[in-house]
Amino acid sequence: MSWLGSWCALAILAVVLITASDGASVKLDFGSTLYTNGKRDFDRERLVNAHGDFQAPANARALMEYIVEELGVFFGRSNDGPLSQEIFPSNTGQVQSEGQKNIDKVDCDWCDPLRKRMISKERVVVDISSRLNLVQGSNAEINAGANFAADFFKYFFDKNRGYPKPRYAECFNEPMIKWKSFRTSNTETEESVVSRIGKICGRMCTAITTENPEVMAGGPGASSAKPHLSNFANFRKRMKTFLDNAQEAGCINFISEHLYGSGGAVQDANLDLIETYTYRTS
Repeated sequence: MSWLGSWCALAILAVVLITASDGASVKLDFGSTLYTNGKRDFDRERLVNAHGDFQAPANARALMEYIVEELGVFFGRSNDGPLSQEIFPSNTGQVQSEGQKNIDKVDCDWCDPLRKRMISKERVVVDISSRLNLVQGSNAEINAGANFAADFFKYFFDKNRGYPKPRYAECFNEPMIKWKSFRTSNTETEESVVSRIGKICGRMCTAITTENPEVMAGGPGASSAKPHLSNFANFRKRMKTFLDNAQEAGCINFISEHLYGSGGAVQDANLDLIETYTYRTS
């Protein structure tokens, strides 16, 4: 084809594309709100939360006030779970007195009132994955961790003083990608480690929710963003194994999955896979 023929072909294609686009229109209304059955589905306080603590340093106070008061975004997730407390595991008998101190940090005559306004009742409390080493050595350690977790949610919060319990107790943050760190021997398999993590989280769920029925306990703060790898072996070794063992050992009230930059289609499929599996096994 000559250069003239090529130019004509491109011109015709452009005309076709422009003509086709004339029949479609897209309207964006950033002020709209989604309602389903008369109920607003998108709740910013529930669905949009910052990850941090309740501190308000002087150089960031204006920004913190803007985020909380103007945008309605609260601080909803922190790595300050029960197993992260200094009194665990050696001084668990001090749980009530330490819990009172924790409440006093938020509600006192000299406390920064911004801290109370930043607290979302929909927040998540989680332990960093390394705390798993404190409870995986024996059944006695698991029981101690589960019982202390129940007491933590019972004594470390007081809604009457403006410091309500978190809605969600997430057992550990992304433990599966670090499974090798939790092996009891160099030959222990990934499935074995994940099974143990699931059982620990399941038993913690039972202990927490028995004493604190308003709290939902789950996990595992997974980052398995590509479950389809190796013909879904990634899903079977991790999320499926975790769920099966957590449910068998106790309970699992919710599943926390961290979505990373693997593409929207993969993320949607990942959530669909979890939703379908839990629906069929619940």
